[in-house]
Amino acid sequence: MALVDRDGIVWSEGFGKRSRSDRRPVDPQTLFSIQSVSKTITAAAVLLAARDGLVDLDAPITRYLPDFTVKSCFEDQPERRITLRLLLAHAAGLTHEPPVGNNFDCPFPSHEAHNRSIRDTWLNSPAGTRYSYSNCGYDLAAEAVAKASGMPFSEYLRRRLFLPLGMESTTLDPAVFIECGNRAVGHAFGLAELPEVMPFPGAGSVYASAGDLARFVQFHLNQGRAGGRQLLPQRLVLEMCRPTITPGYGLGVAIVDRNGKLVLNHNGGGFGWQASMTWYPTYGVGIVLLANEQSDADLYVLTLRILDDWIACSSIRPDTMTMPHDPVAIGGTLNSADARPPRCPGDTLFSESWRKYEGVYRLTFGAGFRFAWYARLARLLGYRTAKVELRRRGAGLGFRISHGGYGGWQRLTEHRPGLFFTEYGEALDLRADPPTYRNIKLER
Repeated sequence: MALVDRDGIVWSEGFGKRSRSDRRPVDPQTLFSIQSVSKTITAAAVLLAARDGLVDLDAPITRYLPDFTVKSCFEDQPERRITLRLLLAHAAGLTHEPPVGNNFDCPFPSHEAHNRSIRDTWLNSPAGTRYSYSNCGYDLAAEAVAKASGMPFSEYLRRRLFLPLGMESTTLDPAVFIECGNRAVGHAFGLAELPEVMPFPGAGSVYASAGDLARFVQFHLNQGRAGGRQLLPQRLVLEMCRPTITPGYGLGVAIVDRNGKLVLNHNGGGFGWQASMTWYPTYGVGIVLLANEQSDADLYVLTLRILDDWIACSSIRPDTMTMPHDPVAIGGTLNSADARPPRCPGDTLFSESWRKYEGVYRLTFGAGFRFAWYARLARLLGYRTAKVELRRRGAGLGFRISHGGYGGWQRLTEHRPGLFFTEYGEALDLRADPPTYRNIKLER
């Protein structure tokens, strides 16, 4: 944990051990996987590239990735409407993750193979129409910066962001993380072993310490200033914190109104890790919490409680001149389910040919996940297993996905024989072997 204000780290401390087998204590310099907190770092890197004239936030992504294509049931050549701004705002219509290298697919291939497979995905909404959280978008943004700068994205981050901010141990290079003498190991209930290498080059592959991330928060509290100079122009810092498609998200930053306080934040979690990075820009304070065990604990709620207590005990007064926003006007929800996309064209009335699809399917994990014996038994018995169920419901084919209990039913549309879309635009491809839902493999 680290608390930070505009002048630097106020307090930091480590709690617990590096792993179940390595009983050495963690400290503020211990490296953790920060998962989706990486997205805020990637967004800052894209804006640095925009500052240098390497990229234009509103140019088609094909300017930097001319071979990029993506599938859509809404329009032809949708990639021509996808921009870096839409990618960073989770508003490009991209699904959450691609078929190669995702949260269920392990061991992971190269970042290049992962990004190439994004070309095989289907949009879940027309570009620029709604918020839909997507790892794919940030991975494409990282690829675009790499192409525009002529260097690997990991090196661009190191040179342009990490070194200027004094984040000397932070890295996107998994080899550096694995060889580090002071690193934690991720843990998750039911999994005896988890991958140490993340597949998401822009969305979730940064490894950092609490101390280093505190410097990144300080950089934001000072509106782009670091080391006595303006590293990122203030107008671009404000771009990150300005709502784009949804009131609750800017460019790599979640935006929340907490009882009249403007809160900026990003959380992350997966593969045995949890992370939360939160700051109150008008009060000039922030916090970083990193954990190497995935649990039901909500680190974000804890960050808010700590910051509120700090402000109350220290009698910190807000400086409204530091962030020209009205927090009440911009705080909002990030629930993409609030806005359903237009239905893909196709058939919704039940066809006799669909009977062969009816049944229950299970989301599968790659061979790189080693389950504990009790988790294997639970999966065998179907306990707390993510399932996809397809049944005839009324005049159509119903779909629902569950994890433990059951979720609500949606009506499917068959866009092509065996290729269906849910009411929220996600692809269910029953033509494939094995079949897939949102690019995650299923077994019957």
